[in-house]
Amino acid sequence: MKDDSSELPDNSPLAAFAGGGNMGRRIREFDWSATPLGHIRLWPQSLLWALSICIDSNFPIAIHWGCDLVLLYNDEWSPIPGEKHPWTLGRPAREAWPEIWHIIEPLFGRVMSTGEATRSRDQLLPMHRHGFTEECYFDYTFSPIRGEDGKVEGVFNAGLETTKRVIGERRL
Repeated sequence: MKDDSSELPDNSPLAAFAGGGNMGRRIREFDWSATPLGHIRLWPQSLLWALSICIDSNFPIAIHWGCDLVLLYNDEWSPIPGEKHPWTLGRPAREAWPEIWHIIEPLFGRVMSTGEATRSRDQLLPMHRHGFTEECYFDYTFSPIRGEDGKVEGVFNAGLETTKRVIGERRL
């Protein structure tokens, strides 16, 4: 698949996503005007910066942006939603994760209202991502992303799945 990101003009907001692998391409081609984020040319600089860091990282990272916590993520994070990928791209977190919303919504709320980061270790998240509900465990953080005015506008989510280790230790 040809990566045409090198052909983007420097003044294009899409230039922030030059590279970024498969998810960088998906983000560039996505119809954002059909989401709560609106057209990409209207996105705040803080979202563009955070997302450019996210998609170029080799660590699983997602960004949840705005009051709807619209989901954006990189290649390394794309296995986490399982068969929901790529459907989850551009979806509000509540739609993407209805089965675990009761667990993660209070964490999102804390970050968005206080600006304080959270960290969860080996957190059980019973996720429905391969046609059935799975016992999944994750180490993850939710950290604030501040807009140009200093207010929290989004959540930076870095995390690793620890299911195999947790279940393996339990079996021992």
